[in-house]
Amino acid sequence: MTEGFRWHPAARLIDGAGGEVARQPLAGPVLPDSPQGLAAAIGLPAFRIGAPDQPAPVPRDQPVFETLTSGSTGQPRRILRTQASWTASFAVNAGFGIGPGARVAVLGRLVHSLALYGAVEGLHLGATVHLLDALRPDRQRKALAGRGITHLYATPAQLRLLAEGQGACPDLRLVLVGGSKLDPPAAGGGRGHGPGGRGARVLRRGRDQLHHPCR
Repeated sequence: MTEGFRWHPAARLIDGAGGEVARQPLAGPVLPDSPQGLAAAIGLPAFRIGAPDQPAPVPRDQPVFETLTSGSTGQPRRILRTQASWTASFAVNAGFGIGPGARVAVLGRLVHSLALYGAVEGLHLGATVHLLDALRPDRQRKALAGRGITHLYATPAQLRLLAEGQGACPDLRLVLVGGSKLDPPAAGGGRGHGPGGRGARVLRRGRDQLHHPCR
């Protein structure tokens, strides 16, 4: 059987209020869209976060999970993936400093694939993962600074909202962007301060740019 998602010994999970979420007993395979749901999912051979009214994913000969589409044209569609399809990318992103000592933040709900990816990747590689979806954008921005976030997963829409807030994020080094096109208003959410006043590096679908996610 191929490798599935794991909870690295150095990993920690922090909720929007700043409280630490402990590892949960293995449950599932359909789990709530919450920090506790994520904590219970890691290590399962098959799981899905969200859509509790839909059929559960079935274990296969290798660890699998399901993500959900946005549901913009109706009921969200379930997409079955192998966990190995993501762990292969985790090995690449470890080269960007995601691991023990890194402080990762995701802004969206775990039913969205980018947020789920960032959270699982951080836990798998040993980072401290902060789930900030319960906070308003202005409070998310304050949390990025106050918690010393080093790596951020965000969509262009989320970056646009961050651009409306105040405060520097001096520890932020890398922003991983997924979703729609990174247009100028979204890139404006990337103007801020990285270490030593430098811009944070922004990675999106093979493109590597320099922006500032907080002023």
